[in-house]
Amino acid sequence: MTVSTSVIQEEDGYPGDISLARLNIEIIKQNADGSSALIESFITNCNQGGTVTFDRNYEIGVYTIIISVIEDGYYTSGTSCVTVPVYQDGKGGVSCGGWLLLPDLSTGQHVKVTCNFNVKYKPGGADGTFKLFYEEAGIMINNGNITWLVIDGNTAQFQGTDGTYTYRLSCIDDKKTDYITLRVWCGSDTSASPILEIINLEQSGGNINVKDY
Repeated sequence: MTVSTSVIQEEDGYPGDISLARLNIEIIKQNADGSSALIESFITNCNQGGTVTFDRNYEIGVYTIIISVIEDGYYTSGTSCVTVPVYQDGKGGVSCGGWLLLPDLSTGQHVKVTCNFNVKYKPGGADGTFKLFYEEAGIMINNGNITWLVIDGNTAQFQGTDGTYTYRLSCIDDKKTDYITLRVWCGSDTSASPILEIINLEQSGGNINVKDY
């Protein structure tokens, strides 16, 4: 995996040496149970063009890379982050035809929410379907485009969008008891707070089937 990022200097009439800008970089692995773990954190300088490039060889998984300019009274910046899937092309996939028990915020009672998916690897990426009918929360997703899939043993993670929502689902196929973590964002900015977040919830109905060839 090769990561490259650039620092751009504002046109304020006072150009400085952009190579003096220092970046703080954190790499966090997103686990299928909804937890996360810091893999690496380091500080580095830009080159003369304001660019930092580094190579890493990480195991299969989903990683969030957080990059920020270290503020020193001269250089200031917000924080940028990106999610990077690391996977090996294959013939694996994940499927589930079932439902979740989620709360109806108006009554406090739990309701059955359809959550069906069938996602598989295809050459150079992934393809499939995803349906979430959570009428009580006003979230209705019917298919959309799957942007990536990561299969690792008995776990799977995938992300997609239907043009209105971006969704990211991770699951554990534990044979006797299956678990789902689901986050849904309004729009495409997955660094924002999700409008729906379900962490490591036991699958209420149906079975999750992860195939890793």
